[in-house]
Amino acid sequence: MPSVVINQPTPGTLVAGGQQINVGGRATGTGGAEPRVVASVTIGIDGGDGVAAKLTPIPRQPVPAALFAGSVTVPPAEGLHQIRVTATDDIGRSAAATVMVSVHIASGFPRFTPTAGPIEDVLPAVEANRDLCTSIYLDTLESQGHTEWIPFGGDFEGEDHHQGLARTHRLSDGSIVFFLSHSETDEGDKGNLMHFRYAGPTEGEHVLTTEPLTVAPMTQCWRSRTSIPATCRSSPRSAASTPATCSWPSRRR
Repeated sequence: MPSVVINQPTPGTLVAGGQQINVGGRATGTGGAEPRVVASVTIGIDGGDGVAAKLTPIPRQPVPAALFAGSVTVPPAEGLHQIRVTATDDIGRSAAATVMVSVHIASGFPRFTPTAGPIEDVLPAVEANRDLCTSIYLDTLESQGHTEWIPFGGDFEGEDHHQGLARTHRLSDGSIVFFLSHSETDEGDKGNLMHFRYAGPTEGEHVLTTEPLTVAPMTQCWRSRTSIPATCRSSPRSAASTPATCSWPSRRR
């Protein structure tokens, strides 16, 4: 029986979906009194039809052998895909080898999204269309809540900080990580950057509103060592609650 060894790609190679990937290796026939050579090699992916690879015989081998080279187009779907190489000898016997490659789709979320107009105009528009938004809770620190000192009427956290929000794509375990920057603006105050893991329901990359709202617990909190505000691009907030409520337009109307 012939045999096949795949040298390229190696198992677990990250590839771009929808692109071609080169496949290469060695195919060996059989020796003995009646040696058999490898007549053809085909390369397929995920059970699809194989395409013919180019064969280059290796001279002066005790057992007939050849190098093969070809390429296949990797499907665009994220996840693992199986490349299968089949070698067939000159009397029709065949053998196959497989290798798994992985497609990772880069996040479609930008580092920040500029607003279409002044933030003072945008926030009322978001509030007016809140029924079209998706909402979750980020379990922030109590010290970052909206606090009124009665009877003095002081509202410290509602007026002396900025916040910015960013998120990842949906990770392999199904969760989404949110990053919230909290930058104090009073003299001598320090900011921090918080890390939350959302494990609630999603539709593709979109989080879904639940009743009651899903709470994303804080998993890490980095505190600034200086009074310089956190470096995440942020927008001013006139009030905050604990936990913080995050809303953004849903793709479903």
